[in-house]
Amino acid sequence: MIDGLAGLPVDVLDGVDRQDLVMPHVDVVVHQGDSRTTADCLAHGIPQLALPRRADQFQNALAIDFAGAGISIQYQEVTAQTVTHAVRELLDSETYLAASAKLREAVAAMPSPEETVMSLEAL
Repeated sequence: MIDGLAGLPVDVLDGVDRQDLVMPHVDVVVHQGDSRTTADCLAHGIPQLALPRRADQFQNALAIDFAGAGISIQYQEVTAQTVTHAVRELLDSETYLAASAKLREAVAAMPSPEETVMSLEAL
């Protein structure tokens, strides 16, 4: 799959441990649809390509599609060609970037865990 991205103007990082350091510098994220990466992409306003395989990944991929923040491809349909096409679409279309930016604003407007605790303690 990574070889299929060779013709695109992209740098591919595989297996990033410190997503918080990388996210501010990427234009698109390709991942399996796990909750952590999905949430990190939403918080940073990054369009996503989800390739779900199990558990909550399918629900996250559907949510990404529904929100217009990215594209999902079912695992059995993943090929170098389908991934390359989807990444090109995510890079070339302003629609995904706009939807991702809108979600970033919504996430930023949410109360922090500390604010939530304070609100609950005030009840």
